[in-house]
Amino acid sequence: YYIGMAQQLYNESVDYEDGTIPYQSQIAKDIIQYLAWTAQPWMDESKMYGMKAISSALVMLGLMYYIMRSRKNHMRLRQVHFAVPGVENQITRNSVVNNFSKYKEADTVTKSLKK
Repeated sequence: YYIGMAQQLYNESVDYEDGTIPYQSQIAKDIIQYLAWTAQPWMDESKMYGMKAISSALVMLGLMYYIMRSRKNHMRLRQVHFAVPGVENQITRNSVVNNFSKYKEADTVTKSLKK
């Protein structure tokens, strides 16, 4: 057994003001859109708030990234040297440890400190 029901929508049963051809699928789509709007009329407003929140969050993220790259640049360029105890005086500018460096004055200082 099945329930028999007459067809509810027919082609060209509605006249649109803008000249849209009223096919059965177009009428059904319009009815569904109307029913969705009547169920949640505030949905358009909440979508707009969501788009505003996401766009402002992206702008803030971009600003924070720029500030971190510009303000904290000196911390990224800092060099940390680990030296064995008793050999700390050998480290000179630019982390050159050997005696063949181009910084002769730093090498002479380290040699004088060794004596």
